[in-house]
Amino acid sequence: MPKKRVFRQFLYLDADLLRTFLDQLPQGTTRAVRTERQSQRGSSLGGGAELGPVGLRAGRDKGLRETTEYEVRSSSFADFQAFRQALDSPEPMERLDAMNEEAWGQLQVGEILELAAVLRQPRISIVIQAGGRVRSILEMAQAFDPAIDPATVEMLTKLEALNGVVSTSSLPVIMSIVGSRRFQFTTELIDGALQVPITELAGEATVLGTLQKKIPKGQSATTVDLGQTLPQVLENRETRRRSKQAAPSNSDFPREMELEIPYPVAVMKTLAIYR
Repeated sequence: MPKKRVFRQFLYLDADLLRTFLDQLPQGTTRAVRTERQSQRGSSLGGGAELGPVGLRAGRDKGLRETTEYEVRSSSFADFQAFRQALDSPEPMERLDAMNEEAWGQLQVGEILELAAVLRQPRISIVIQAGGRVRSILEMAQAFDPAIDPATVEMLTKLEALNGVVSTSSLPVIMSIVGSRRFQFTTELIDGALQVPITELAGEATVLGTLQKKIPKGQSATTVDLGQTLPQVLENRETRRRSKQAAPSNSDFPREMELEIPYPVAVMKTLAIYR
């Protein structure tokens, strides 16, 4: 039975990382080269004269030479197909759509994984993106209802300011294995490698990449590093809780906002995301 051709809808493709993988294949890879092709067309011009029984004929050939310059280039998407086929040799690569503790323990740093995963942005990323819009609405609402908590508006103001602190060149994403949601991976995507808006990544997709780091039991993976800005947000949150006579605890904030993802979690370097 002939093998079916597979076409993928790419949501993300890191062409630079793909090139480094292709260069490690035994057969090498095809790079863009500039070359030329020549062709020649010819025509004959001649004349003849008859002198008695002997005929004489003279002539010359006129040639026209044309040179065409062209470039041979392979697209990143075609390169990926070649790389993916190489991964299936000599045996098809297994697509992970479920996980258990034993299989999780056997994962090795550096190995290439293909996951059936559910993707989402960390809550903190969504809050930061929406913070400015929500804060503006709350400020207008306060003009009509002074009872709205000023600390909430203040916290949103600080979250909006995080837009200038958090890097926009890399985008944090959390990936949960479809059949075992508690097993998760974190990854940082390169903005320039996205093929669709970041919001369209949400939902089920196939992820291909390398395992970079396994997080030990009792520890967490960091999705967004807020540096010295986080204590300011936490301090404001504690003030708001005290105003409501709640116990002042902010230790749960990093996990509530998915700044930290607890075990079982691993860090992945993503090559491609597709459906």
